Amino acid sequence: MKKLFLYIFALALSTHSFAFKQYKRLKTSNFDLRSATLILSIESTKGESHHLYKSVGDEYFIDLKKKDKSERRRISNTKALDYDKFFVSQFIHLKYSLPNFKGKSCSKSFTLSMRGELQNICKSEKDKLVVMNKVIKRIEEIYIK
Repeated sequence: MKKLFLYIFALALSTHSFAFKQYKRLKTSNFDLRSATLILSIESTKGESHHLYKSVGDEYFIDLKKKDKSERRRISNTKALDYDKFFVSQFIHLKYSLPNFKGKSCSKSFTLSMRGELQNICKSEKDKLVVMNKVIKRIEEIYIK
């Protein structure tokens, strides 16, 4: 019984030590998502995503993820509001002006989210993909400038 207790104690101690070493290597961030509101997001099936957040202090952040690279950048309020207006107009155009997908199965190319509303864009919807290319090009223009 004593040997069993020592064995369990040694095992627990070694796993705790290993877990603590792993924990020390993690990067920390001061960007707290509890204090930020997700305004809009675009996610593609290729592993790319674009998110626009607004913090409690009226600061805007854009998150860009391309495959393995992820980057967060603060953008000005005017750029964020301009992009938000552009995105809202394109989102409404995609959702209500262009015809809905009529096939049986949709292999998604993009998933858009704006203030709780979702819009999926299928690979076979050519008109919607043209609009999405404009939206992504606009994101890159805002992000690079």
